[in-house]
Amino acid sequence: MKSSTEHTTPSTQTTVDDRPFLSAQQAADLIQVELSTLYAYTSRREIPHIKRGGKLYFDREVLIQWVREGTRNVVDAHTASRHTAAHKGGAR
Repeated sequence: MKSSTEHTTPSTQTTVDDRPFLSAQQAADLIQVELSTLYAYTSRREIPHIKRGGKLYFDREVLIQWVREGTRNVVDAHTASRHTAAHKGGAR
């Protein structure tokens, strides 16, 4: 007979942090977008993903890096525009 501690659901047995690949819903939750937005990103090949047997997989660490790189690019673009304006005699 199994003990009550062995009657756990799969979601409580392994946390997302323990799995290298995420489902589409887990990936959407991680990057804080709607599932439909995630699907749009994948169809436009804007987000790193793996498609195997008709199922999408997302590498957690790669997604985190993708978000970080995108954030850095936005900051760099903003900084660059301010830098350009300052050199043209605009706002400092």
